[in-house]
Amino acid sequence: MPKQKKLYSYTTIKAFLKGVAGENAPQLLEIYEKNQAPIKDEEMATRMKLKVTDIRTMLNRLHYRG
Repeated sequence: MPKQKKLYSYTTIKAFLKGVAGENAPQLLEIYEKNQAPIKDEEMATRMKLKVTDIRTMLNRLHYRG
């Protein structure tokens, strides 16, 4: 059985994420997919070295787009 590619590895998905939520959105998805348990926005901000408000803005934009 071939290994399934992760969402963040597809060029089309990266482009969509960047268009909707900004340049750092693909990295946000990568952290989310690699984490084994739910992750808080504060922890994502620490890992990405961004402000929590920037993470929340990206998450809100993605949520709005469904």
